[in-house]
Amino acid sequence: MHACYFGWMENRDQYDIEEEYKVYASQLPQVAEELWKLLKVSETLAYKKNLQIPKEFKDFSDRVRFGVTEEELPLRRLRGIGRESTRKIKRYCDNFLRKPPWNYKGTIMEIFQEIYKKEGEKRFVEIVQYVKGIGKGKKLEKILGLVKSKVNKNI
Repeated sequence: MHACYFGWMENRDQYDIEEEYKVYASQLPQVAEELWKLLKVSETLAYKKNLQIPKEFKDFSDRVRFGVTEEELPLRRLRGIGRESTRKIKRYCDNFLRKPPWNYKGTIMEIFQEIYKKEGEKRFVEIVQYVKGIGKGKKLEKILGLVKSKVNKNI
């Protein structure tokens, strides 16, 4: 269970999970899928009993399914953006955007929104395209669309 919660849901690399928790991490996606199904059954039963389901439950359920942190979740929910891509985006934020000269604070989405608002769309694209594995293609378009929708929603 520790491997799932502290490894898989924290979007750690499979090798790191195996070393830390002494498990075969290649099985974690299937285990997570089964746990997610159980959570969906629980959610369905709660709806049938007219119980309130907090938004956090849906987020937790998706984190179990996708194997990402809370701050990576909005990006992982985009089709075509996987665990590896979200891990690389977080690493890019940690190693560059949260350090001088940028010094951005907050979650990945807060940082991306701030860059978009301050620098504009063209500069946002220039900055984010350097995330390894993102480039100038569909992934970048999807991230840009998500950030634009969040910025426009907050206006």
